[in-house]
Amino acid sequence: MLNKTELVDLLIKVYPDNNIGALGQVFTTTNNEYFYDSGTGKVFNCGSKEFEILSYISNDDIISIKNLDSSYELSIGNILNLISSENILITSVQNKFFIPTKDELNNSAIHGIEQVVLELTEQCNLRCKYCIYHEENPQFRGFSTKNMSEETGMKAIDYMLEHSNNDLIIGFYGGEPLLRYTLMKKLIEYSISKKNTKKLSFSFTTNGVLITEEMAEYLASLDATVLITCSIDGPEHIHDEWRIDGGKAGSFSRSIRGLKYLINAFDKKTDKIAQIYSVLCPPYTKEKYIEISDYFNNASWIPEDIQISYTYVKDYSLDNHVTMTNKVQNLNIDDPMAVTNPIKKYAMEEIMNNNIGIGYGEKIEKANIFTIHNRLLIHTPSDMMPMNGCCVPGKRRVFISTDGDFKVCEKIGDSPSIGNISKGIEIDKLYKYYIADYKEKSLQKCKNCWIKNICPVCYASCYSEFGIDMEKKDKVCHAARLDVKNRLVQYHEILEQAPDKISKIIA
Repeated sequence: MLNKTELVDLLIKVYPDNNIGALGQVFTTTNNEYFYDSGTGKVFNCGSKEFEILSYISNDDIISIKNLDSSYELSIGNILNLISSENILITSVQNKFFIPTKDELNNSAIHGIEQVVLELTEQCNLRCKYCIYHEENPQFRGFSTKNMSEETGMKAIDYMLEHSNNDLIIGFYGGEPLLRYTLMKKLIEYSISKKNTKKLSFSFTTNGVLITEEMAEYLASLDATVLITCSIDGPEHIHDEWRIDGGKAGSFSRSIRGLKYLINAFDKKTDKIAQIYSVLCPPYTKEKYIEISDYFNNASWIPEDIQISYTYVKDYSLDNHVTMTNKVQNLNIDDPMAVTNPIKKYAMEEIMNNNIGIGYGEKIEKANIFTIHNRLLIHTPSDMMPMNGCCVPGKRRVFISTDGDFKVCEKIGDSPSIGNISKGIEIDKLYKYYIADYKEKSLQKCKNCWIKNICPVCYASCYSEFGIDMEKKDKVCHAARLDVKNRLVQYHEILEQAPDKISKIIA
């Protein structure tokens, strides 16, 4: 069997250590079997025998390929033809991360900062059960009485205005940032007075409870773009199950009141935007999914153009008593999709039932569909690959803590500082912890992984106060591979059954 020998020789040449699973991944939809090639990003519809052979490759099983009988000769030949014509299964083992140099990082830090996030307080007026800052979550700080001083805030503004590009987004963070509304207002007015020719935007996320009519009118009056995100998790009993105050009272009515103040004040002001951020919490049931979807679709007071974003609650932010048993109900627990994307089944039903643009399911799954649709597609594999899903540190945003420490992002828990308001961004620290150490500890594993060109893992999920934590990252990587495979399945299900809906979803 010359074809079999040729295929085995090619695979061994690419991966002499038998890590051929890095070359790609098979996956199945309701109607078809596919192979994703990690080097080019191409996806191929497979015949049954081709799929079986490619499954052996996905599973690092070169022995089974060596043991194939003559009935596979034609299928092996088809795969060899694809290798020749489409450059698949030849990804380089010499992969390197595409990373910025120290000089590029320095240029970004001097002139290119796009967003600063100021932690006004570590206090909050609510005690949401899934908050990342609860005492049982070791990855993040707990609540405290620490507040940012006016002096620290103004120094931070001065630094960021000096080192930003022409546009700068100034975000406010907590805890609940509106607990420091007086400071927020002072910093907004200070920023506007100092901006010179720069275009400023202001943003923050709030539980909405503290918003007054006067606050809303002030924010609507600003000569700048304002984006405010309010956390609303659905109808009252669903919202109030998790989003409670210190006295265990629900916050729904107060949050809705605040959001309505914003909507009324921002009416017809196109640069003033209120939006809703909804966290989907356990138990994940079809009935709950439908109820949330119906609530947002039928709330006549919510303007049609208001954006509703979603996220699944993070497992590590749940109280210990929340187990998989009550997280996932009415689903097949043996199906790994139920763990990583438990509402997919119902969301897909909604998409297929023509609810594009209005359904909660479409909103939930939009990001997953978008990432696969816009994945890297090349004809010849490159030696360079993205540094997973990490942004350029110190450029896209800088997070400034209450005491004036600079961090890469507010979404990362304990992590090494990259400077402070006295020293500014320290490039040597930034490069060491977020480029050099990440590369040194991750590269070998990443270049031997089939999702290397579409990996969603970023700093937020794998850092400690000492830097990158590979034990954390290894756990996240396993989940990321499962997640990407699920996204491929989902995208191609839609592509098969309703291809015209893809463009509408990602619009």
